[in-house]
Amino acid sequence: MRVSSPVRQNRGQRSSQRSWTVIRSPNPGKQSDFTAVSCWTANGCLAVGSDLNHGIAAAWNGSSWTLSPPPAALTEPGAVSCAGRFDCWATGYGFHLVPYAAHWPYEVHFYPHQRVPDLPALSDAARSEFGEIYLDVLRRFDRLFDTPAPYISAWHQAPVRHGRDDFAVHLELFTIRRAPGKLKYLAGSESGMGAFANDVSPEAAAQRLRDLA
Repeated sequence: MRVSSPVRQNRGQRSSQRSWTVIRSPNPGKQSDFTAVSCWTANGCLAVGSDLNHGIAAAWNGSSWTLSPPPAALTEPGAVSCAGRFDCWATGYGFHLVPYAAHWPYEVHFYPHQRVPDLPALSDAARSEFGEIYLDVLRRFDRLFDTPAPYISAWHQAPVRHGRDDFAVHLELFTIRRAPGKLKYLAGSESGMGAFANDVSPEAAAQRLRDLA
């Protein structure tokens, strides 16, 4: 909500079905506006918005809001939907995330906002921004360890002639290195059963990549 004053004050309201309670939300900048919120529990919510040309986000823990890493590719997030703490979707040209149950210690997925079958089907703006995000994350991967990280870039696209409606373009990017000079070797359960185990949590991996900006 915008307030008529020289400095905008973001506020949210929570309903108990009988009345609304005003809850003050963070103000990252003088022009910040939170425009959408999604909750997966009464004590778990994520709000998104923008401050000038940057996306902003805040997380609700049941008693207060704290600033949270925003969808980096969205300059003006307009909507968000969360099915859980690690499963949120925001509108925009595109965004990237560390998946909830990553196979590899450092793994990032890229999904364009608009579902399309392949890269040529992306709009010019989306394709351009997709490339910028991709290069940015690759540079962060190179700074993860003492030497550039080897990585696998798996682009998923639809077949050319058949079944194009059944597939959506996206990218899975990961490195097989788990620490400086150490590779991630698959255990029998991982190779044989696809049951992956990780000694790096998704939250820690995401924070590490954010810190390498």
